[in-house]
Amino acid sequence: MLTPGARAAVALLLLAGGSMLLYWHEPAGWALLYATGVVVLNWVRVGTVHLAFAAYRRGDLERVRELLAMISRPALLRRRHQAYYHWLHGVLLVVAGRTTEAYAELRRVPARSIRRESDRGRLLCQLADLALDDDDVLRAQLYLQEAREIRQTAALARMIASLEARTTATNNQRTPTGSRSPSDPGGSITL
Repeated sequence: MLTPGARAAVALLLLAGGSMLLYWHEPAGWALLYATGVVVLNWVRVGTVHLAFAAYRRGDLERVRELLAMISRPALLRRRHQAYYHWLHGVLLVVAGRTTEAYAELRRVPARSIRRESDRGRLLCQLADLALDDDDVLRAQLYLQEAREIRQTAALARMIASLEARTTATNNQRTPTGSRSPSDPGGSITL
């Protein structure tokens, strides 16, 4: 995936080449101007989501924050890229300590829009973790059930096992009124 600067350079080269050919009355200039439009439209529709997700996988959350900030209109992104945008934005909200907003943001992500199964499982585990933080054990169990149906990597299997243990512990620590026991500190999102 091209960086934003590389995309701008390609678009400018195509624009300059197309304009120069049209100045010389060459019809091929129209093709280059069309290609410029395609590059610019793709820039708007894809944004820096791929680069941000690559930074997320490396654990570079500061770079994720920078790259997501470059996307001025997330609603114009393609549906799949919107899913990744909302996922990454939710993770940044968790890191900022805004778990209620993060849970709402991650719930906007249709899991089927996440391409890799292991990533889809990670998203479902994050949702289960936030559901447990929100005292929604039933929803957490549903997320975990969906995550178990995915072909699992060793890391995903460990996340699921950890969250299942936490779900069981949360169920066992519930007081008769159904609220969380004061001794239960809750969990933290699985980044």
